[in-house]
Amino acid sequence: MRVLLSFLLCVLFSATAWASSPAQGSVTAIVGAKIVPMTAKKAFVGTVLLRGSVIIAVGKKVVIPKGAKVINGKGHWLTPGIALAGTSVGLVEVGLERSTRNGSMRSKKMLRAAFQVATSFNSQSTVVPVCRIDGITSVMIMPRGGLISGQSAWVNLSGLATTSLIQSSVALHSHVHSNWRGSSAHAWLHLRQMFSEARFLQKNLKRYEQGRLRRLRYSALHLKALFPVLAKKKPLVLQVNRVPEILAALQFARQQKIRVVLSEV
Repeated sequence: MRVLLSFLLCVLFSATAWASSPAQGSVTAIVGAKIVPMTAKKAFVGTVLLRGSVIIAVGKKVVIPKGAKVINGKGHWLTPGIALAGTSVGLVEVGLERSTRNGSMRSKKMLRAAFQVATSFNSQSTVVPVCRIDGITSVMIMPRGGLISGQSAWVNLSGLATTSLIQSSVALHSHVHSNWRGSSAHAWLHLRQMFSEARFLQKNLKRYEQGRLRRLRYSALHLKALFPVLAKKKPLVLQVNRVPEILAALQFARQQKIRVVLSEV
């Protein structure tokens, strides 16, 4: 028997429960569950009180207002929702079916920085309720393909298109692996060229817009998408999984003076 529940998960965020969830201002009490709050060292049996979708009280002895909807959580664990980073939830339905894969551009270009997976997220994906059952309430969905794949997004798994998107652009992602076209050194060379050209365009943007600039090696649309990384407003997530690649990533971050996140996903 599954014993894991979540604040706003099995009760408020399931597709069926959402339609009948309490209106804003109404009160719901989850009683008898073993609660694991973020602010306490030990779990305890108690009550969680919500007004609409906002938690207003958590404790062993919480007074339940008259008329509140009471949900019996006895025998279950009640925890904060789990956040999952670096996933394709809502982007890929069937991995072997190309028409259901929406996490990458249909392109062979190495630089795809302007590509945003947020526009492809399917809040009605069959994978979404499965994640909710396992306690996952929000995810960072990230792009695939190319050398710089595009921009990740942060979404919640409410099951509703109108409430799913939290942040449309979290970071830019680059996949640097030892087998990338046979050489990770080749990948780093292209990354340096991309950032060099992005800085050149940033410095000469007015001339480019006036049509007085030399032809660019990469698309201006994707080079402009690197500007927030150059300004340290967004990080560049580098997928690396070997010691030489990790060391090269740290050196790249120092040379480019940018914010970098290392990931093996």
